[in-house]
Amino acid sequence: MMQKPSQSGNMRIGLLTILTLIIVIVLSVLAVLEISTARAMSALTQRQSTMTSEAYQAEVAGQTLLASIDAQLQQSRTEGRTRDAALNALSPKLTGFSSVASTKDVTVVTKLNGTNVDATVTTANGRTLSISVAIGEDLSYDVTSWRLAAVAANEAEGPSLWTGTSSN
Repeated sequence: MMQKPSQSGNMRIGLLTILTLIIVIVLSVLAVLEISTARAMSALTQRQSTMTSEAYQAEVAGQTLLASIDAQLQQSRTEGRTRDAALNALSPKLTGFSSVASTKDVTVVTKLNGTNVDATVTTANGRTLSISVAIGEDLSYDVTSWRLAAVAANEAEGPSLWTGTSSN
């Protein structure tokens, strides 16, 4: 009589190899996705850090300009000037106030617009702070607009996903 081969020592190596190969491929894909996500998050964090830093720089320049305008109006009040006389005294000094508030990374431009002082603070990478200050009859001032906007001036264009035609 012929003996039947024993099933206990036989292992299906082909199925186990395929299963191990699939697990290794899935884990490799997940590792590559994790590295890609980490790099993207790092770039996003760096961009956010730059934008926040520039927002603070613009705010400091705006506050410096406002302090200079306030000091000039205080001097005009002390001297008993009218609003027109105070605006005439303020107008030639705005350029100097702009240069005091400007830094190597921030540019401040001011102009007198009737009884308002309008200023634009621009940072190196395009953050813009628009300020409008209304001068009252009693030489007090009111900040009527203080708007910070992000304009992507130096933003590099991303990779093109499709350069072909739209025809089938």
